[in-house]
Amino acid sequence: WKVALWSLASTEVWTTTDGLSYTYLGSAAPANIADIIWHVSLAWIITYDGANGGKIYTTADFVTYTQRAVIKGAPKDGRWIGPYLDVAGAISLYFCAGGKLQYIDTATYALTEIALGKGVKAVKGALYNGACVITDGQSCLRYQVSGNGTETVSEIGWPQFRKLPSELVGGRIRNLEGAPEVLYGIVDRASAAGTAILDYTGIGWEVDSLLVNTTEEVHTAGIGVVPVIGDSTKRALYVVTHNAALTSFRVSAMHLPIVGEHPVVGTDSFQDGPLKTY
Repeated sequence: WKVALWSLASTEVWTTTDGLSYTYLGSAAPANIADIIWHVSLAWIITYDGANGGKIYTTADFVTYTQRAVIKGAPKDGRWIGPYLDVAGAISLYFCAGGKLQYIDTATYALTEIALGKGVKAVKGALYNGACVITDGQSCLRYQVSGNGTETVSEIGWPQFRKLPSELVGGRIRNLEGAPEVLYGIVDRASAAGTAILDYTGIGWEVDSLLVNTTEEVHTAGIGVVPVIGDSTKRALYVVTHNAALTSFRVSAMHLPIVGEHPVVGTDSFQDGPLKTY
C-alpha cells in the first residue's frame, strides 16, 4: 500500500508506505489538488479551480504531469471512489465531483455522468460488496452494474433516530470507506464536536466507536483502511480530524481483523478503545 500526502497551500507531494518515513516527490504537482488515487502504475489526480471546475491529471513519477480531462462545475469537493465496472463492461475510475457521480475511461479519458435520480447528490462514495455506494450526507445509495451492463440504483438508507445514540441524531455523514464485507460511515455529532464510526454489513448500521475525539471535526478526505502504522501484519481504519481553524490535525485508528472482516478470539484486537491517536 502507499499513501499520498499533499499541501493545500503549495504544489508539494509526499508518499509513505509505513506512516513513519516519508518520501518527498517535489513541488511540480498541479495546483489545488483535491484527491489522488493509484491505478495501474499511475497516480490519478483531481484538482479544482473554483467556479471554473476541475481537472484530472496522471503521472507516473510525480515529475511529469499530463492533463486528461476537465470536470465542469467541480470545485473543492472532487473525491475518487475507485476502479469499478462501467456499462460498457470495462473498468473505469469513479469519482464524486460537483455533487455528481462520474467516471473517467482510463483508455480514452472520456467522462461519463451517472444519472442517479432527480435531486440526488453524490458528495462522497466508496466501493463495497460489488457496488458503488454514494452519500449526500443524509442517506446512502447503492449503484451497481451487472455483467451485461444493467444498472441498478437502490437505497441503503441510514439509521433512524431510535437506533442512534442521542449525540448522533441529526448528524451528517462525512465520508464512506468500503471493505469487502463492511461499509464504514464516518459521522459528525450534531450537538457538539466529535466523530463516530458506524458500519453496514447488508442488514443494518451499527455503531463501532461513538467518538473518535470530542473536540475536532473529521477531515473530508481523511479515511482509509491500511496496515497499522509500525506493524504491517495488522490493519486499521484511520480517520483524520482537525480543529475548526484547520491549524491542528490528528490521525486516529480503529483496529480491524487481520484477515477478513470477522475478529478471531485471542488473535485480533477489534474495535478496541480508546482509539489510538498519532
